[in-house]
Amino acid sequence: MIEKGERDTSVIKKVVADLIATEPQLELVYVAVCDPNTFEEMGENLGANLPDFLLAVSVRVGVTRLTDDILWKSSGFWLPEVYGLAIKRRKNSM
Repeated sequence: MIEKGERDTSVIKKVVADLIATEPQLELVYVAVCDPNTFEEMGENLGANLPDFLLAVSVRVGVTRLTDDILWKSSGFWLPEVYGLAIKRRKNSM
């Protein structure tokens, strides 16, 4: 949805929450759209020129709490943390 132009953070959070709600074993704790440097929530509108931002989600499965995030790069792609680590490892092994 972000790739197709959605910039309203409340819409983005609702879509993620609705998706999580389709899985009956998950209980949503939070969805946040935040600045990747400060972890402060972004404003209601991300603007025409998308900044870097972090989409963070936390859910409960029974008594276990799971938290994950993914980074949107202003250059137009998602960067999961595991991807960043894979690149660092590959560079270090060369």
